[in-house]
Amino acid sequence: MKKLFRIAALAAIVLPLMVACKGGQNTPDDEKIDQQLNGPYVDFTEITDGKLVLGNQLFQNNEPFSFDITYSSNGVVYYNGEESHILTIGDPKVTGEGAKKGYAFPVTVNPPLDSEDAEFTLVFAVKYDANTIESEADKLTIIRKGLQNVYTPKGALTGKFSLGGGGQVYFAKGNLEYDSLLNQYSFAESQYKEEEGRLGLDRYVSLFPQTPYSKGGELIYVLEGLFSSWPIFDAEPSDDDNYWFIPTAEQWNYLIYKRANADKLRVWYQINDELNPGSQHGLVLLPDNYLDLAAEKGWDVANIGQYSTITTEEELKLLDSRGALILMPLGSLVSSDIYSDIPLEEARAMCGVYWSSSQQSEDEGKMSTIALVLNDVKSEDNGLNLIRVHQDEHSARMGCIRLAYIKFK
Repeated sequence: MKKLFRIAALAAIVLPLMVACKGGQNTPDDEKIDQQLNGPYVDFTEITDGKLVLGNQLFQNNEPFSFDITYSSNGVVYYNGEESHILTIGDPKVTGEGAKKGYAFPVTVNPPLDSEDAEFTLVFAVKYDANTIESEADKLTIIRKGLQNVYTPKGALTGKFSLGGGGQVYFAKGNLEYDSLLNQYSFAESQYKEEEGRLGLDRYVSLFPQTPYSKGGELIYVLEGLFSSWPIFDAEPSDDDNYWFIPTAEQWNYLIYKRANADKLRVWYQINDELNPGSQHGLVLLPDNYLDLAAEKGWDVANIGQYSTITTEEELKLLDSRGALILMPLGSLVSSDIYSDIPLEEARAMCGVYWSSSQQSEDEGKMSTIALVLNDVKSEDNGLNLIRVHQDEHSARMGCIRLAYIKFK
């Protein structure tokens, strides 16, 4: 046992045995069995009213940890419960004989996957050798306290996502918006109900002519200022260590295709109503720990990773509440914006454009910006592309910006 968890003196609590004999049997009066079960004992905390509460301080490293729950009894003690995603329990180490036998059950507690508390009841049974009557001992409930102080940056989704290179990031709760009246930037309040806003036509601008790291155009220079000194309204401030940024093309590719269980953490949605006219296809990317969290909470994952299984706004709202990243089919490109290595038919099918911060040098000193494109196609295999877009000014070139937040300290 790690010394870290030896935080209190050994507590020996005698729990009275609740006799629940199988088949309605009772212990014969002429065989006075000393039905005694002493324990449980745990070497770092007390058990109160049959409950062992594991507090937040035990999960600072967010890793599983183990300890022994020890009983002593004049009968054979064994675990008579079920497996749990909260914890696992192994076969006991047995010491002593007769009434002095000790049973040390190794318990491994899994770390919290979110801020919610979780509990599981352990059921131990006792078999008395004299008459083989099996009785149920007092139950022990283990309560695992969630990480109540889990840090989520202001303006960000609760889910964490891997972009490669180690570590995780948070994504903004909505696409970047520019308020042309107040001359300030913020994040859209919703990531599944956004309106297309264009500079010069709408107060709230959600579509930008090219990535902020490009040159050309007044808006672009304003956006460049945003990432050095301009704050984003109602969002976590950036500093030298913790900051908002536009993912690179490589990071988008890793998130969608290369992270662990990537194929099970993305799903298309198709909604044909006022939310999404024309039945275009958007993309949902689930947090890294979504499958583990679903297993613990009993969420249905049967349709995750399959094509166009989300068909209602309520389904999007539910995934949004669980920290999912939702990319709406906003933005537009035409064939003249795109380098010739992209087939014309694909260019016409584009229904969503999200800028990356990656650029490439082209012939004659020209530059291209790489954009993540959601295609309105019938096969997910061809539904996502990272394509090169000319940086020449073009009125039809419009894309979204979704920032991510990285926290080092």
